[in-house]
Amino acid sequence: MTHPLPATPPRPRRTANWPPAAALAVALAACGGSDKSSTPPPPPNTPPTIQAPPGLSGAGAQRSFTLAVDGAQVLEFTASDADGDGLQWLVQAIDGDAAAAGVTFPSPWVGATLALSLAPTAVPTAVLLTVLVEDPYGAAAAIDLRLVRSGPPVLLSVAPDSAFAAHPQQVMLRGSALSLGGTAVTVASFGGVAATALTVLDDQTVRCATPTGVATGPTPVQVSHQHGTSQLPAEAFRMYAFPPAFGATDERLDAVAAAAPAWARDGARVQVAWLEGNTVVHRASADGGATWTPATPLSGGELASEPQVVQAGTNVLVAWLGGGNAVHLRASADGGASFAPDRLLDTGQTVAQPRLAASGDRAYAVWRRGEPGLGTARLVGCASANGGGDWTTPVPIGDGGGNQTDPVLACDGPQAWIAFLDQRDGPTVAGVYNARSTNGGTSWSPPLRRSLAGAPAGAPRLCQDAGWVWLVWPRAGLLEFLVSADGGLSWPSVGSELRSSGLGAITEAHVACERDRLHAIYVVAGTAVECTRISGVGTQPQHVPLGGSGGPVGEPVVRTCGNYVFAAWRSGDVAGGAARLQQTVSVDRGLTFAAPAGFGDATAAQERPQLLLDGSRMLLGWLDHRVAPQGLFTNRSQP
Repeated sequence: MTHPLPATPPRPRRTANWPPAAALAVALAACGGSDKSSTPPPPPNTPPTIQAPPGLSGAGAQRSFTLAVDGAQVLEFTASDADGDGLQWLVQAIDGDAAAAGVTFPSPWVGATLALSLAPTAVPTAVLLTVLVEDPYGAAAAIDLRLVRSGPPVLLSVAPDSAFAAHPQQVMLRGSALSLGGTAVTVASFGGVAATALTVLDDQTVRCATPTGVATGPTPVQVSHQHGTSQLPAEAFRMYAFPPAFGATDERLDAVAAAAPAWARDGARVQVAWLEGNTVVHRASADGGATWTPATPLSGGELASEPQVVQAGTNVLVAWLGGGNAVHLRASADGGASFAPDRLLDTGQTVAQPRLAASGDRAYAVWRRGEPGLGTARLVGCASANGGGDWTTPVPIGDGGGNQTDPVLACDGPQAWIAFLDQRDGPTVAGVYNARSTNGGTSWSPPLRRSLAGAPAGAPRLCQDAGWVWLVWPRAGLLEFLVSADGGLSWPSVGSELRSSGLGAITEAHVACERDRLHAIYVVAGTAVECTRISGVGTQPQHVPLGGSGGPVGEPVVRTCGNYVFAAWRSGDVAGGAARLQQTVSVDRGLTFAAPAGFGDATAAQERPQLLLDGSRMLLGWLDHRVAPQGLFTNRSQP
């Protein structure tokens, strides 16, 4: 880059290369000719040199300087030019915020010296500056200066905020001044014991694993480097014993004959909605299930069915069907403490299979409209950008001319994904199709078939995390899957086998994922429960038997949190009164699992297990027949 300097009179440009005319003269002389009128070329243009101020570390073009946040100083750079050319300075921040680092400078600046002024700053930070000096003819010199405004780190949060004391869990520490441009030597500790596998991702984020040898209970979390230390309150993190222990007694949530419970959890906030007769009833907990709000009816006089609930932060949505011909929804912005009036999303037509998804203030609803027996069943969906306060007009999800059923839905902010069964190729070869929206549900991409063409598939399962989207479905007694690593933009052309049917038909699959890791739990031959994990594209699935003694099993559910995998299922026959719920935990990402254990008082048949996580804390919900005909019960792992 050339910056003309008015103070320097114009003159012919010097160059280390001869001009074309001089080169021609040399060529002619070599052939016996001569050109007596040629003139010698100008001398080469010498680039300027920079003298760094004293006190900087490093050498050559890579320098650094550390100054405490409450300090003030002036750094003066000097340059010289052997040709006597005028000089111009340019300074640019190429990594970090110069103003936040208290740096001011004139740029561009003409002269032999340049002063960088460093004023006191509010918080520790780092910035990388390029200091460049240039003559009028393009010759230049530069220094990269890493400027660190030193001070103690600030630790703001740890997630997840709990772990099993004897089993490391991967956690993320977030704050500020954690790396100071890579100059800080950062360490972390839990209860005074150093964390392991620590990686500083950036100035705001550190990833590490919790150590072993820490006592159970509240655990101080600390991060330190050579400029200071920051610590979270002891209650910000808790170590739990393993295996998890549950309360001695269960808590009943319903008043009479609960049915069709739907659960949601986001951190310590928990929501549950269920049917009591034809009425949708709701309760909420803000402390992980320790205490609950009073039971509150949400529906009106309609014959309610198929309640659904979803939660994102303090936004809560409860939807249900009314009389089989209307989709109702109520929204809460205060964690389920109160709800806005009933809102009709659809009415006047046969409806079924409502599904909800939420992320931040974005919310999505999908349901089936029409009669499968008449071939008119189609999926429609709508969306909200303000936590369920306002909704778009329902739009079709790609009508291919055949029945659409069994939708599953996931979202991440303005992106949403849906998968479903579609009979556009014929009712005997229903296939798994999927579509996505990138504009908050305003429109959806044309659905594409993902299961094998010409072969019937079963109802799909869908999960997503950080741009990884996993799709799983049964076909001919086995499980198949596809994964997209770019938010559903591209997919493999054909599904891969997740679990064969060699030990019996695979049914009742349930899935959970974290980025490139998928865990699927399912029933084998109706009598055993198994978990399959796959980690990354191109890896082979690994299978672990979980339980089963030859009797009927069902209703498996799986959840994941970092290194931990949690699973629950029903073992035994409900009608015969022998059904009991089982749960187990893996602390090595699903390679091995603890021996299955029951939960609840287990004095009568149990069914419809639900497992919700907050770090290493589990909340279990189920229907229990200790009361007639059944009640909604819950229990949670104890500190």
